[in-house]
Amino acid sequence: NIQQAFQALRAELEAYSPELGTAPFCVVLTKTDLLPPDAEFPKFQAEGAWAVFGVSSSTNRGLDELLIALWKESRPSEELTGDGGDQAWVP
Repeated sequence: NIQQAFQALRAELEAYSPELGTAPFCVVLTKTDLLPPDAEFPKFQAEGAWAVFGVSSSTNRGLDELLIALWKESRPSEELTGDGGDQAWVP
């Protein structure tokens, strides 16, 4: 059951790190090429997700849409201020 798996993963993530549990996220359902041609895309409640994507790496289905959305949702690195001057943080 997709809904139960999603809820279990979110609960595990939040238990591990409450900070990670509040971070923005999307859901990516993979292997959509294994669905029958006439099958509907699985629907479930991804509470808190900014989007849900279905992708297939073997057929490239949905990958462009996913990459574009991830690019738009990404944030530039925050600049540090203080003794080190105004420099971008680099890990």
